[in-house]
Amino acid sequence: MGKKIDHAALHVLAALALYLFFAAAFRNIWAAAACALCAMLCLRRVLSGLTGRLPKREKRRERARAEVERWALLDAATAEKEARALLEKAYPGQLEGAEMAVALRHPQGPPLDASALLDIWRGRADGRLIIVSTARADAAAHACAGKLAHPAVCLIDAARLGALLEKFPPPREKSAPSRRRLHISVSRERAPRRLLFGLLLLLMYLLLGNPLYLGASLLTLFLAALGWKKPPVPRRLFPGS
Repeated sequence: MGKKIDHAALHVLAALALYLFFAAAFRNIWAAAACALCAMLCLRRVLSGLTGRLPKREKRRERARAEVERWALLDAATAEKEARALLEKAYPGQLEGAEMAVALRHPQGPPLDASALLDIWRGRADGRLIIVSTARADAAAHACAGKLAHPAVCLIDAARLGALLEKFPPPREKSAPSRRRLHISVSRERAPRRLLFGLLLLLMYLLLGNPLYLGASLLTLFLAALGWKKPPVPRRLFPGS
């Protein structure tokens, strides 16, 4: 309880300090409040690692790596079933008509090379082939996969598989109920609209001089910038399709 009180007190002191700073700069209550809010959001984002988010992210990576190692010990049929379920979550509707093959290797073992990739590819029916490997693929294998056709190949090695498992973790058997938190969507799809809306609000501020438009513009542009971050995994299985 004491830590929660200290945490809340620090937030209040930081917000008050920022408000007083912007109040002295703008000499306007509303402009100072809006800018202090935007600054608090930015600081919370930058210092998120100090409040426990970075350890949680590292735990997700560890669970993803452990899951890849677990897949390496499965039989081919079970691994293919789990891989197909994962890819359906990550790429809904893009697996239709695609054949799948799994290369079950220990993640710490030798990487998947171009020769092993060609062995899996040869003799397959024309169309699209998804090769899922629990080991990393070397640069030659990735380059080879990009050149193959009939069937075209999408290579998902341990690195990309781990990123997918981190983003779409398997359900836990037992988990404590999580606290409800305010969630603001920062998806890439909404970023262009937020950018346009933020620029319009900024234009309104320049025309009318109302500081509320400035605060709303800064907040909207900040959310647009968050949404434009690079996705951890490609958005499509076969880029040309």
